[in-house]
Amino acid sequence: MNSLTVVAFEVPTSTEVDSRTITGVAVPYDTSGRPGGTFAGIPVSFAPGSLSKSISERGSKVRLIVDHDRTRPIGKLVAHSDTAEGLETSWRIARTPAGDSVLAEAADGIRDGLSIGVDVLEHEVDGDSIRVTEARLVEVSLVAFPAYDSARVADVAATEVPRGIDPRIVRYKLNLRSSQ
Repeated sequence: MNSLTVVAFEVPTSTEVDSRTITGVAVPYDTSGRPGGTFAGIPVSFAPGSLSKSISERGSKVRLIVDHDRTRPIGKLVAHSDTAEGLETSWRIARTPAGDSVLAEAADGIRDGLSIGVDVLEHEVDGDSIRVTEARLVEVSLVAFPAYDSARVADVAATEVPRGIDPRIVRYKLNLRSSQ
């Protein structure tokens, strides 16, 4: 008697994320906002280049954290540029459950604001507002409600690359057995 046997097997499908970045304007220049901290409640703007010296000296030490909570680091600065719009930044996100969560929240527009934590070194007072001319960038936070509305995530990249056998190309082995 002939029979058809299907040999089934389980395919491991763990994934590794190859590209995990968040990019956006950390602080717009010459835009009034109402940050917390030392100048809470006072309109504050940042001059173009006000963070340049700090980033050139310690950019590799600047971290992306969640809601200004220094116990929740989720990424590190990997690229930056001063543009007419502001300080544009790119962050490599940690390969952790917390990193996965912030990538999803940023991509879904839930936590898509960027907010800077700085030590103000020099500033000018103009009536009832402050213009920061030099500051030390301590951290950037991923937040739901940034002090500057245009300080937002512009791009989230999270490319998943399967390890091992790609389940999209698995072929099942069919064995034909003859029983007599």
